[in-house]
Amino acid sequence: MLEEICGQILFEILIFAIIAILVNAGMSEPEAEFTVFATGVIFLIVILIRLRIRRKALGKAVELDTDGDGRISEEEWAAAGMLNEKEEERGEENDWWGPDGQEE
Repeated sequence: MLEEICGQILFEILIFAIIAILVNAGMSEPEAEFTVFATGVIFLIVILIRLRIRRKALGKAVELDTDGDGRISEEEWAAAGMLNEKEEERGEENDWWGPDGQEE
C-alpha cells in the first residue's frame, strides 16, 4: 500500500514538473495541461496498438474454432497450420541428430 501511495505521489510530481516546464517555456497553464493529457492518450493508444500487433504476431489471435460449435475438429486444426500427433512424432525422427536409437 505504501508503494502505491509513493508511486502516485511521484507520478503527480512528475506531471506537475512537466506542466511547469511547459508553462515556463511560454505555454499557458491550460495549454500545458492539455498537451500533457493529449500526449498521455496518444502514448496509451500506441502501446495498445503495439500490444495487439505483438499478440497477433505471436499467434494468439488465431481463431481455431471457426464453425463455432465449441470444439476444434481435426480439419480446423489442420487449417490453422498446426501439426497433429503423428506428424510431431515423425518430426522428431528427422531431427539433425537423428533418431535416439541410432549411434555413429
